[in-house]
Amino acid sequence: MARWFRMHESVLDDYKVQQRLSDAMFRAWVNLLCLTCRCDGTLPGLADIAFALRLSQKETAKVLDALKAVELVDEIEGTLQPHNWNGRQYKSDVSNERVKRHRQRRRNADGNVTSTVTVTASETETDTETEQTQKVSKSARAPRIPKPEAANAKFKLPAEWRPDADCRACAQDRGLDPDATADVFVDHFTNRRGKSETRSADGWRKRWQIWCRTDADRSGPVGARPARAAQPLAGNDAYFDQLAVIRDRARLRPVTVDAGRELDADAWTPVSDETGDEPI
Repeated sequence: MARWFRMHESVLDDYKVQQRLSDAMFRAWVNLLCLTCRCDGTLPGLADIAFALRLSQKETAKVLDALKAVELVDEIEGTLQPHNWNGRQYKSDVSNERVKRHRQRRRNADGNVTSTVTVTASETETDTETEQTQKVSKSARAPRIPKPEAANAKFKLPAEWRPDADCRACAQDRGLDPDATADVFVDHFTNRRGKSETRSADGWRKRWQIWCRTDADRSGPVGARPARAAQPLAGNDAYFDQLAVIRDRARLRPVTVDAGRELDADAWTPVSDETGDEPI
């Protein structure tokens, strides 16, 4: 389990650190702090320190002498220790007792402990209550607010969809009734062939524009487009069309035939000539 130690923000204003140490010496000092933490508050022998600093023993001795000179390393009863180590890295900072007190407070508040806290005898933490309050039960956490839906998220057209002002103007510009067109539009994309389509909000708006343009081209408003000229009939269509014209004329003006009898327009049927190709 990795250990840690305090690095106080006052280092920024410490004259001995900022003005009397070179960059290389500052790096060596920080490495010695790490080594002291690993060795339970004191520095090991010269050989071990040299190995940790990746220096020779001669170079390591010079570094230690320089740090002693600026009072960043103290020699106490034959052992080396960073200056005021015990004062800054005090033993009461062990988290076991504080975690027990924290658990007891949680029991009193919730009736049980729902959070899991891992404790090791050698691991230390800061003495602030901030870290303790972060490890609370799920029941005490604030409800999670769902993220807003992305603007380009796709969805099926809702059955209650109605055109907004821009969509209504798009239909009206093409001579269409926005409400009637919307009814057909929604029915197609909710109950018919288009019910499986998904689009973004902007995609549905564009689909509405295409729908209005196609609907206007297919069956534009009365008087907006000229009537299509009638196509000439041919074959059997022409034959029966001629019969209908003769029948209509017979209803309007009775036709006298043999012996003065009037033609019964409803019962009359055409008679073909001997060839049977054209009606008489």
